[in-house]
Amino acid sequence: MTDTAIVALQEVGLFAFSEGAGDAKLIEGLVDLDQADRYGGIDPLVDHIGIAAAEFAAVEGGVATEWGGYPISVSRRHLLMASIKYNCALGDICIPFASPEGVILDRVLVFSADIARVWRILERHGGFEKLSNGPKELHSVVYELEGVYSGHPSPVARAFLERKCVRAQGLLWRMQLLTASYPGFAGDPSRAVYDSAEELSLLGKG
Repeated sequence: MTDTAIVALQEVGLFAFSEGAGDAKLIEGLVDLDQADRYGGIDPLVDHIGIAAAEFAAVEGGVATEWGGYPISVSRRHLLMASIKYNCALGDICIPFASPEGVILDRVLVFSADIARVWRILERHGGFEKLSNGPKELHSVVYELEGVYSGHPSPVARAFLERKCVRAQGLLWRMQLLTASYPGFAGDPSRAVYDSAEELSLLGKG
């Protein structure tokens, strides 16, 4: 059991897990433990689910009419959504486990549209080699994704951008990559969260 990722996300003041949502034991009760070996064990799987719940909350908050600001509240409802929707590999009816490059975006990003956008950005810069160069390259992808939002005519998209929710997602993607032990991503989770929050100008938002 681990609360590592959840604690790190709360320490920096960007996310607040409420309604018992910060309890790793609760998350364990929501997942298919037989699938845990695909993630290196139950501890990484619990972290993946917790981080995914935070992404659901960030997107929901980013498009809400009333913006509550940071920290973004992550509820048990977000955990329930994450436990069944964040990752195809949680079900036996999905595509069999493939190489890390073949499935990494599916394991890291919650929303299919973001997977498609990030895939295109990586393709324009030589493919997955860019991502495996580490957090700085991931941050550059996030900034490029912000550029996509900046050209969108919808006021909802503009609000999402102004609230820095794209950057909050990027920070969460770094945490997912670290949890997945993806090449170029390692180290202490709290340090990783702080470094990305600083680089993406999210510090002081809590």
